[in-house]
Amino acid sequence: MVRLRAQIRRAARRIGSHGPRAMALPEMAALMENEVFKAFATYAAIVTLKMILMGPVTVYFRLTRGSFSNEEDVARKSDEEKKKLLKSHPDVERAQRCHHNDLENIIPFFFIGLLYALSGPNLSSALIHFRVFTASRIFHSFAYILAFPQPSRGLSYALGMFTTFSMAYNLLIWFLFWISDSDELQSVVMKKEPS
Repeated sequence: MVRLRAQIRRAARRIGSHGPRAMALPEMAALMENEVFKAFATYAAIVTLKMILMGPVTVYFRLTRGSFSNEEDVARKSDEEKKKLLKSHPDVERAQRCHHNDLENIIPFFFIGLLYALSGPNLSSALIHFRVFTASRIFHSFAYILAFPQPSRGLSYALGMFTTFSMAYNLLIWFLFWISDSDELQSVVMKKEPS
């Protein structure tokens, strides 16, 4: 017990007045220097910005097409005008579906892409994954909003999904090899220990 207290005191002196977070700063700085992580952060920011911009696009279509879905949005209008304005419009619905599709695809990209970036892939392979996903999502939005003929939207959707699945597959393979390497290492250590 005395030995444990001494170790805790020494650790507290090393941490100093900065608290436990100070120990994590070198690891965070190293992560921020990782080229793959920087690439992931850049492309994740791009698709996030694209997804956020879908809100103003929907508002634009609501205002220009005179299509509102909530009573309070048209509260100052007459009853006759309210009936005309409280209706759906195909362009507004299209923008909403595009935004919903972004949510369904970009959020999984964040999780899979982050884990993939942290697994230490080759920079060129990671850049291909991140760039293809980003380009496919941007093209998908243009194809959806501007009503490009099919299969343009479907192909861009499939390409984005394939990219996410490819990262997930690579991550799974990395994890399984990591587990098997850990098991091998553990079995070697167990054999060397004297009985």
